[in-house]
Amino acid sequence: MSSGAGEPVGYSHVPEFHVQVARRADPTLGDGPLLIGGDPLKRGKVVCASDALRARGVVDGMGMAEALDRVPEAQRAPTDMALAREVSGLLRAAMREVVDAVEIDGLAGFYLRAPRESEEARLLAARLEAAVRGRSGAVRSASCGGSGEFRDGSCRHSGRVPVVVE
Repeated sequence: MSSGAGEPVGYSHVPEFHVQVARRADPTLGDGPLLIGGDPLKRGKVVCASDALRARGVVDGMGMAEALDRVPEAQRAPTDMALAREVSGLLRAAMREVVDAVEIDGLAGFYLRAPRESEEARLLAARLEAAVRGRSGAVRSASCGGSGEFRDGSCRHSGRVPVVVE
């Protein structure tokens, strides 16, 4: 597929992807602070932390034991990569329902052609969010406009400026 030079590039992703995957698999985890990652007794690392934990200094890649020391009331769940890949496949299918070409970024991120007008971008974000919810059951999705070009089905970007739609 070919498009004009200088066409804006958007970026869409599911925030807290591994947290949402775990909550989808085990609803008893609820909405409280949640850490996803390795076993703290085996020097496991944080793969993903809920927003409430990020506000308290927990970051991806931090040792799980340190994260639990900082926020002892947090729940912990192991990373389920098989389920994460399955949900990622559902996200890809949902994206392709709405846009004709995407470039995949990890398990839960996608570059796509973006509308130039902000109202059109909001409408696209709403369609993407509905498709993602319908396919994957993900609670939230985000879409944004960014700076870059989309040519021949591939993205050449110079950065992204998120405008989260929740």
